[in-house]
Amino acid sequence: MKVHISISEVPASYNEIMDFLKSDHAGAIALFEGVVRSDVLDNGESVTHLFYEAHVPMVHAETSLLVEQMRQHCDVYAIFFHHLLGNVAVGQTSIWLGIAAQHRKEAFEAQTWFLNQFKQRVPIWKKELGDQTQQWVVPHE
Repeated sequence: MKVHISISEVPASYNEIMDFLKSDHAGAIALFEGVVRSDVLDNGESVTHLFYEAHVPMVHAETSLLVEQMRQHCDVYAIFFHHLLGNVAVGQTSIWLGIAAQHRKEAFEAQTWFLNQFKQRVPIWKKELGDQTQQWVVPHE
């Protein structure tokens, strides 16, 4: 399986992702983009952007473990994962996950499994920011 894992302050590009995922053997490519949405802070103020922070070596290690576990559960040819760090404005993409598999069912199942595990296990922290207020987000189980 081809694997790309990156965490940085530079967004991924669609062409970069698709060039990595395309294969003569893959009949399905599922691409997920997590986009920062306009939300409301506890004081009623609108979120203008999120700030992502991480211990990058730990994120790489845990994400690599997830990929190894995914190999046992899912039949996929390639995975492209990229997460932004730093400030990400409302409407911008903060996470990209592309899965290439023989069929769409495998691609979608692998994507769902990976994202659910990632949110539970990988230490990336986010802070919601408005014009006057900021608050760290407590992960949901």
